[in-house]
Amino acid sequence: MEGIKETEGKLDYSEINLEMLDLMAKRFNKNKDKYPKGNSRKPLDKTELIWAIFRHTRKILKPIKNDPENIEDHLSAIGCNLSMVLDQIEIEKNEQKELSKSP
Repeated sequence: MEGIKETEGKLDYSEINLEMLDLMAKRFNKNKDKYPKGNSRKPLDKTELIWAIFRHTRKILKPIKNDPENIEDHLSAIGCNLSMVLDQIEIEKNEQKELSKSP
């Protein structure tokens, strides 16, 4: 007789390419000389992050001759920037909660 594990209503991660997480982790770790650990969880200009996503997307759609970054590099940059945008949204939500608590 087999045991039972409740899975109904739980998120299914099976369609996520976990290599993307590895690519993002490598990129975050590689850039520690420019961006210290935790930098993305400090207030940043969300619009600048979105423009960075656009630049990398553009380079995928219309490659630049002699681009030092390959498609995986651009995808990992997009993923990292998306993650940072989510961090900024969370920061903004927390700031709004704190403001709403103020008298």
